[in-house]
Amino acid sequence: MNKTGNYQLTIIIPVYNEAGNIAALEQRLADFMPKSILRTCVLFVDDGSTDGSLGLIADACGRHEGFFYIAMERNSGLSAALKADIDTARSPLVGYMDADLQTTPEDFNLLLGHINEYEMVTGIRAERRDSAFKKLQSKIANGFRRMMTHDGMKDTGCPLKVMRTACARRIPFFTGMHRFLPAFAFTNHGVPYADKPPLYLWLLMAAKTLSGSHQMWLLSLFSLVPALVTVSVMSRWVAEDCGKDCAETGGWMLVTCGLFAGMAVFLRMDMLMCMFITLSLRTFYNMVCGRGRRRVNAIMFPVYIFLAVFSKGPMGILVPFVTTVAFLVATGRGHTAGRYWGITTWAVLAVPCIAWFAAVYWEGGSGYLANLLLHQTVDRAVNSFHHDEPFYYYLIAIWYSMAPWTLLIAGLTVYAVWRRAMLTDMQKLLLAAVCTTFAMLSLVSSKIQVYLLPLFPPAVYLAATLLPRIGHTPLARLSVAFPAAVFAIALPGWAVAAALDVPYVADVRLVLAAASLSVGGCAALFRLRKQRKTEGAVKPVACGMLAAVFFTGLAVPGVNSLIGYKKLCTAAQMEAERHGTQRFYTWNVKRSENMDVYLKQDVIKLNDEDITRDSLPRGVLMMHGKDADRLPPVLKRQERTAVGKYIVTTIGQ
Repeated sequence: MNKTGNYQLTIIIPVYNEAGNIAALEQRLADFMPKSILRTCVLFVDDGSTDGSLGLIADACGRHEGFFYIAMERNSGLSAALKADIDTARSPLVGYMDADLQTTPEDFNLLLGHINEYEMVTGIRAERRDSAFKKLQSKIANGFRRMMTHDGMKDTGCPLKVMRTACARRIPFFTGMHRFLPAFAFTNHGVPYADKPPLYLWLLMAAKTLSGSHQMWLLSLFSLVPALVTVSVMSRWVAEDCGKDCAETGGWMLVTCGLFAGMAVFLRMDMLMCMFITLSLRTFYNMVCGRGRRRVNAIMFPVYIFLAVFSKGPMGILVPFVTTVAFLVATGRGHTAGRYWGITTWAVLAVPCIAWFAAVYWEGGSGYLANLLLHQTVDRAVNSFHHDEPFYYYLIAIWYSMAPWTLLIAGLTVYAVWRRAMLTDMQKLLLAAVCTTFAMLSLVSSKIQVYLLPLFPPAVYLAATLLPRIGHTPLARLSVAFPAAVFAIALPGWAVAAALDVPYVADVRLVLAAASLSVGGCAALFRLRKQRKTEGAVKPVACGMLAAVFFTGLAVPGVNSLIGYKKLCTAAQMEAERHGTQRFYTWNVKRSENMDVYLKQDVIKLNDEDITRDSLPRGVLMMHGKDADRLPPVLKRQERTAVGKYIVTTIGQ
């Protein structure tokens, strides 16, 4: 039976061939136990020792009430041993020290004096008993980590730590990564983001290093600039083959497509990948047409593909590969695929990928590499553990993702395919990109709206190239007239909302937003009636939408309390002041780590097991109202404050 739950602190000690130290370690721990400021136990883990350490540990545990041990079947490394101990511990706090007594148990009392303020407290080795070379290695590693994380930690490798058990369990343990525990625990809510390639994250950290802190205006450029580059590349491409009018129409449509416009200001790596995919397709087309410098294009084509992969993952190569091969086959050029996907292309792709994977393995071991290459790619594709949706998900998502141009884009594309109106190689390549990307995404198990982003540039500009030829049809005009009519009634809709006293609607900026939509919609309807040219109505709708987005953006801070956790966090802060605590817990609250914006500190996320413990330090609990019936009886009797669909109460001792 696991008895560590009867204690407040569990000191975890990994042991591997430490037979000569066990007796001294036992004595020091036994002397410390009565002096500890918290009820403390010891949990040894034998990591496959071959020198009799396991027997000595078992004997020591038999002599002391608060001594426990577990044994690994074979030697698995320090990180695996630490994880086994942390998973076994049931106390609210865990401490860590090495078995070689480089640190003394008495120092735990110093760390415990600060644990109420932080999720982890670590020591510093003032007088290290290591070689000069090892000290130099440690200094370089810690210096680099501090530069990248800005967490203020001086010595992450010190084998003396105290942390909240809930925090420790959130940390993935990979070979060789245990010494970076503080960086993971403090800089990213306790969880390192090892799910995606590093290029975008490197850019964010470089910006933080240059500016001294995360500046939102600077970070937003890593989405906005790629979006503008994508529009520029597509417009120049289309202008060369179909004229400036088509390019201009496509640009107005793309920047006002709902999802594309949103991702242009959203902090994600998707737009960066989209830009590189667009550049790779443009380069491929130049190669097919014999434009530009052949050798430069032959190098840049795989370089853009690698950068797309390095930004987000395998879709960075799948989209260009499947698109280009499908295009070559469809146009009777299948036998030429080796020109574009030959030795040079694969070599340029392979060299940086091998270097990247080798670096990942060297830094994080096989577990880290397997997580990146298999769990986050193959598992997501075949049997998703996250964002699992049915195959028809994108057939629905595409309609609101491309708004307000969905009807126009879909209608023109379907009509052109039906009438075989694809005249140019560029149109055929764009169509191949749309169809293959949509098909691939639909076949993948993990689905989310933003994954559609690489499809947007080819889909929008394909429609723009079709407008001059088939845009005069009643269907095409109706496809623009419908969103224009919706925009036209925006101002009357605002007037109705104001009359009903809807909160914040009276804000003058929202009035201007509604007026912009109405003016743009009315202007578009007028052009459709007067000029009978569909492309002439695109610009007024787009301008009205962009102006509305601008004014709405100015108004967003005023309604922030309605769309985030501001009200909930304000109530929690008031409750914390009333009860004299500075600790905040959440239970089953989605994205609660983002509350640190309002609370000015990290929240502690509890699971179903944590909520039943009576040994948690006192704090304020924020939870969803639907879970109220699942609370333990003692918490059901606590005073509660309702904040919308959430509940605020106190918890712990």
